[in-house]
Amino acid sequence: QERAAGALWGLSVSEANSIAIGREGGVAPLITLACSEAEDVHETAAGALWNLAFNPGNAWRIIEEGGVPALVNLCSSSGSKMARFMAALALAYMFDGRMNSYAVGVTVCENVTKSGGLEGVRRLAMRHIEAFVQAFSNQQALSMAATSWAPAALM
Repeated sequence: QERAAGALWGLSVSEANSIAIGREGGVAPLITLACSEAEDVHETAAGALWNLAFNPGNAWRIIEEGGVPALVNLCSSSGSKMARFMAALALAYMFDGRMNSYAVGVTVCENVTKSGGLEGVRRLAMRHIEAFVQAFSNQQALSMAATSWAPAALM
């Protein structure tokens, strides 16, 4: 699973590949992996979803496929700091305004309607991004995070 998500993450760096992954049904399996109990796959799934979220069409697919709750969950509770960071970035890119003009001509699916529409999904995402950022505004939490990300800890 980690290798499959990693392959999609690597391929999704290219805009053309990213669009193809989205069009060919690659979003749903990545969301499933992001929800996996196996934390080792969280980072690669979040990384791939982050890359896909750069494209407005893919951002919309992530929303339609139920990816916002999956990314929110990763952002708030994954054991991987990198997965939490990339999930927060994916959410931020999805709702930075680029998708607004794309969403005008798109029919809202049942998943989005149940979540309070596009605005409800956006508010959910923004609340969790804000909580993620605020976790680092606490000086003690920031110091602990900086220490844990020290180069020696990466070796």
